[in-house]
Amino acid sequence: RKNAPIMGTTIVRRKNVAIMSITIIVVSRKNAMLTLDVICHGIGSLLTGSTLIPYLSKYFF
Repeated sequence: RKNAPIMGTTIVRRKNVAIMSITIIVVSRKNAMLTLDVICHGIGSLLTGSTLIPYLSKYFF
């Protein structure tokens, strides 16, 4: 019976670790996509002469 709460907390911790790693992967993928988008748009805007501000404001504001 003494071991039961310890077992419970370890299971919860493992779940939290799994959730953390999944969220980190998702966030890093989103950041990678965002960076690629910004770079591509930046190159496009340099070629066309338009600004990045409206594009960036879509993400950050």
